[in-house]
Amino acid sequence: MEWATAIRDLLANNAGLPYSDLSAVENQLSSLGLYHFQLGISQFSYKDGSSKTLIGFSGLIESRKKHNLAIVGWLTPDFPRAPPDIYLLAKYDEVLEANHQWVRPCGKVDIPYLQQWKNHSILSILIVELVGAFGSWPPFIKRRNNKLTPSVSSTKIPEGITDEHLRNGLKNLISDFPELGVHLRSTPIPLIKGYIPITYHGKNYKVQIQIRLAGYPHRAPQVYILWDRTKSCIREDSQYVSSTTGLVHIPLLQNWSFRLGLEDYCTLVGLVWNMVGLFSLHPPVRSGICVPSNSGTTSYSNVPSNSGTASNSNEEKREEENTEGAGSDYERQQKDSENELKMFESSGWRGFFDG
Repeated sequence: MEWATAIRDLLANNAGLPYSDLSAVENQLSSLGLYHFQLGISQFSYKDGSSKTLIGFSGLIESRKKHNLAIVGWLTPDFPRAPPDIYLLAKYDEVLEANHQWVRPCGKVDIPYLQQWKNHSILSILIVELVGAFGSWPPFIKRRNNKLTPSVSSTKIPEGITDEHLRNGLKNLISDFPELGVHLRSTPIPLIKGYIPITYHGKNYKVQIQIRLAGYPHRAPQVYILWDRTKSCIREDSQYVSSTTGLVHIPLLQNWSFRLGLEDYCTLVGLVWNMVGLFSLHPPVRSGICVPSNSGTTSYSNVPSNSGTASNSNEEKREEENTEGAGSDYERQQKDSENELKMFESSGWRGFFDG
């Protein structure tokens, strides 16, 4: 389908878009016709729980020495008077360069052209400015000491998972994060649960997470922080986690796009590395008690002091007893999480362009 036709169809078939001047929006999007972007709409969810149906585009731009950058753009409700929101997606083996002048830790772009955006600014010129800015200062560097080859002895994927793409993704994930485990329960949908490391103010911590893969990879995974409410809590000022249910809403999940050559930018191992980076800047859990673990790190109070991956450890047995008992705090948290997930799904939240 031609770009101009795709724009007209999108605007004609989606009533209730928040833009006051659809003609200006159409002209702006038309200026992107030379780029191989994908166009679509999706529910963009805000921290306060509200959401709006916004137009977005995603694709690859060439920044330097034929190195492609994956971008996702959202036309904000006041567009074109206000600038669009632009995000960069990193591959799983890349990390954002520290203190980059034009990219925030969450991947949001803030180049001068966006800072100085006027009503007459143009999207196509924005793309040219992005290419120039990141050509002179590349935003990503290769991650050091990556474990790209999974260890057979430490990687255990349930035999019930037969999809080869998913199995490889899970192997890469557990290779980099050996304290995560993959489980199959009453449904064929895999569940990932375990601990990820973060470093905050020079100290090492572990955070317990759960990842649900319903619809993966075409739909964004659902990610939750797990915690013991009797000993710790989600920080009220957390930028990326619901303080009531632990639902994670980092930009990568909002911008999830498994199409148009972006498959390498939306992976499980990349998702977890992204959380490690963001949570190291903004820890999601606050606890008054931290205990040293056997691995030399400090764990939040809801994490067992011996949080290894051995399934028969006494600590894990006690954890299972504490979290799976009838009426447990864990079950209440999961019920709250299910309700919030239903709320997001009923509003159309799927990540970017999930169909």
